[in-house]
Amino acid sequence: EMGFPEALYHRIATETPSGLESSNNMNEESEEVVDEEEDDQNTTSSPTTIFYNIYIPPNDPEGIARAYDIVEDQMKQIGDPNESTYTSSHANEISIHYITIGEPFNEKFMDDLCDLHQFASCHHISHHATGYEMLTQQVILDYCNEDGGNIDGDLRVVSYIHNKGSLHSADFQSRVRRRLTGSALSPQCIEQLHIDSQESCNVCGANFKSVWGPTLWGNMWSAKCSYVKKLVSPFDLEALNREAVDSKPAEMTMNLFGDKHDANEAALGVGRFAAEQFVSTHPSLIPCSFIHPAPAGVDAFWAVDPPGPFDSHVITGLIPNLDEMNVESNYLKEWYFLPGVLWRYHVLYNELPPLDSWIWRHYPDGERWKGAIEEMGFPEALYHRIATETPSGLESSNNMNEESEEVVDEEEDDQNTTSSPTTIFYNIYIPPNDPEGIARAYDIVEDQMKQIGDPNESTYTSSHANEISIHYITIGEPFNEKFMDDLCDLHQFASCHHISHHATGYEMLTQQVILDYCNEDGGNIDGDLRVVSYIHNKGSLHSADFQSRVRRRLTGSALSPQCIEQLHIDSQESCNVCGANFKSVWGPTLWGNMWSAKCSYVKKLVSPFDLEALNREAVDSKPAEMTMNLFGDKHDANEAALGVGRFAAEQFVSTHPSLIPCSFIHPAPAGVDAFWAVDPPGPFDSHVITGLIPNLDEMNVESNYLKEWYFLPGVLWRYHVLYNELPPLDSWIWRHYPD
Repeated sequence: EMGFPEALYHRIATETPSGLESSNNMNEESEEVVDEEEDDQNTTSSPTTIFYNIYIPPNDPEGIARAYDIVEDQMKQIGDPNESTYTSSHANEISIHYITIGEPFNEKFMDDLCDLHQFASCHHISHHATGYEMLTQQVILDYCNEDGGNIDGDLRVVSYIHNKGSLHSADFQSRVRRRLTGSALSPQCIEQLHIDSQESCNVCGANFKSVWGPTLWGNMWSAKCSYVKKLVSPFDLEALNREAVDSKPAEMTMNLFGDKHDANEAALGVGRFAAEQFVSTHPSLIPCSFIHPAPAGVDAFWAVDPPGPFDSHVITGLIPNLDEMNVESNYLKEWYFLPGVLWRYHVLYNELPPLDSWIWRHYPDGERWKGAIEEMGFPEALYHRIATETPSGLESSNNMNEESEEVVDEEEDDQNTTSSPTTIFYNIYIPPNDPEGIARAYDIVEDQMKQIGDPNESTYTSSHANEISIHYITIGEPFNEKFMDDLCDLHQFASCHHISHHATGYEMLTQQVILDYCNEDGGNIDGDLRVVSYIHNKGSLHSADFQSRVRRRLTGSALSPQCIEQLHIDSQESCNVCGANFKSVWGPTLWGNMWSAKCSYVKKLVSPFDLEALNREAVDSKPAEMTMNLFGDKHDANEAALGVGRFAAEQFVSTHPSLIPCSFIHPAPAGVDAFWAVDPPGPFDSHVITGLIPNLDEMNVESNYLKEWYFLPGVLWRYHVLYNELPPLDSWIWRHYPD
């Protein structure tokens, strides 16, 4: 009747007491907040405009009290004349714009602090039940770009702070927070940033580090708007960081942090750590910071060139392998040194630092890199130096990439026609530096290859192995290709191709190859009858009998006769994705992430590398009245349900509104055919992912059918944001979900 999202807004507005007025007003305030304060924000009359990210731990009375205490202390630090920040003596010129995340926030508390310290104004831009610091950083980016992105003549300065320590009570958290806040809003920083020169620093704060790459570790800073305008959206940063890692030359090493998972998550800008890297990602960065602790008689503040030896600027808290700092070969090919920094600049911005940048002076071998790039360009200089200055050269990497691009052409007869029942794409993870895990991973690969290729097994592929091609990507410990070649010969598969190896990464690597494969004909959907299958060696990280049982069920279902035969029905009304464990709450998902699908459907999907950013955009833009009650404050459950990090791969294949599923009832009642197609059987609440411990009482609360994120309102909103489409009018979606 009304279209979407108009129907969503109308139903919430007319069928709940509060309506959507507050949400609409809040969004308008967010968009117009700068206009309301034009005099002190769009000119240089204000020393800086502060953007404040406030996290209140939900359902945690101690954490809530601690968070409010921190806000009170930070507002005092930046506004009390007895403090030493620049802003504390200019509070009446300062506007503060704050975003809150977690427990609903008491705005009057902030209004009272704003009045107490006589700030020019304080604006609550928005509240979010979940989210990371990117929410506030995106507001900064939008604010700086409000004039259309014009850089010349923009002298505005912005500052970013957050209430560090709200999750954990510790004296050191308070000391670190006060140092980070005080540095970002120090007289030195604010005065430096108001120097109208392209040679003066453009970002300033405490804890500048250059290894893993330029970073203000602790993530509080002030910056020139003219610099901020150049940055990519913080919501796009994780996907771009992953793209940079996945596309780097094969010889580029990641030795500095070894197999330390948490360190690499931070260093690679995964999840919340994308926010840590946001402000320092552009090659035109010119930093200012402070020596800490400063030697007696030495001015702690410095500008442009980081002082002291290179190895004094590594983030030691992440326990790097410091022996690697002085290995000369690392200057040529280590991801966390200049080669990796340059590659990231190239992927993120297609730019390199200017020739007079501090980068070339600071990093080891910088002048040689600059000379080679001046002579050959980039990335040609990188390929040339690795090829000519290391024993192995880059030939293997180039050949591998060419193989990846041409793999379909080599097998054209059995891949681009319907003569092959399916083409299998296999994601293999080998836990690095873990002998037991490595052995377990190989055992799993051997068992899966048997399950999909041995005639005594019950999969469809086991009786059609000579028609099947397998394309596999490996992640982690380097993989023994001969092991796979021998298995391929043993089970007489048509062919097995090792597309690429990656030291780190998630299943999106293999899923992107599937998407590229299906789109090789330019994305034409009509007449494409190809089927693709995705499996992974589940259980390589943890040894348990149940892992083996689940893996065999997932593999067997995705490659079952029922799935493959259904997917070869040439009808838009037959299922287009098939596998075990179909669930519809948190939204349509094949939980376990092994499946087969029609290429004609896969072509419609967004890139798996874009999915997390789009999921975050959907959450951040949802109507304020939309609830997230089903999983409450269970962090891991919400990470999975929202498609964050590796969980984006779990959602990839089921995200499009034209999805038509097939799956299996498990366990199936006696006498009932386990296989079903199109309409999920049984009651709606039998399709929730119970392993994530949902609040099952919420399943039958009628108001949730109107505004719960994990029910139909949220499913439709995600479709709207991800694809600007809704399910067709005859879709199973409308029959399956309540209301």
